[in-house]
Amino acid sequence: MKYQPEETRAIQFAEIIQRSIKALAEQFDMPVNSDIEVKLYYDRELLRQRTVPTVRRLFTGWGEADESIKFYSGFEDTERYYPLLMHEFTHHITLKMSNNNLPSWFAEGLAVSYGTYPAEGGTRIDNGMLTKDDVAVTLDWLSKFDNSAATDEAQIASFYHGAGMFVEFLRGAYGQQCIIDILNKAGEKPYNKSILNDKFYIQNQQTLLEAFDAVLGKSLNELSDEYLKWLEEY
Repeated sequence: MKYQPEETRAIQFAEIIQRSIKALAEQFDMPVNSDIEVKLYYDRELLRQRTVPTVRRLFTGWGEADESIKFYSGFEDTERYYPLLMHEFTHHITLKMSNNNLPSWFAEGLAVSYGTYPAEGGTRIDNGMLTKDDVAVTLDWLSKFDNSAATDEAQIASFYHGAGMFVEFLRGAYGQQCIIDILNKAGEKPYNKSILNDKFYIQNQQTLLEAFDAVLGKSLNELSDEYLKWLEEY
């Protein structure tokens, strides 16, 4: 773990990191890399610049398959970092399993469903933070949403938690194994590097569609309709 001179709570963060890794080990056979590096930033703008400067807003954490976990450490309540680190370590695991062949919307949905929600004790609908209308979005809308350019907080919430609730739907309707199978199917393709690849998102979206068809025998539109019907009765 690396941190800036201003950081005074490294021990507390190390404990939350270990708790997150242990919780996710119960969900996935793929472990977190034993040598993974975690970097704490006391400055959110520095975090943005060192991670993805093309993102137009400040953010709190970032996780990828072959990169260090990075997060802003300046919030007073350290317990708010448990959902964050669960989320980022889920990215690390699922992007490893899929060989980085997931479109961002599905990757975020997995991280929300497996990371954020268990750590928060339920979905944002369960906790009264969002309504069903807030997450009643189509998969077509999710797949076309430009998260890097987004600044509207309501739309950003709909993106993350619409995707998260879709994964909740998949897990409930088709079982945990379907998620594993989708990730493994995507992972049959070679590792997809995003750097200098202007077709990265299109390629990964196509890979996901192929995985949906292979594992579930369903198209994006069919799954979108099923999700919205499921959400009505949630």
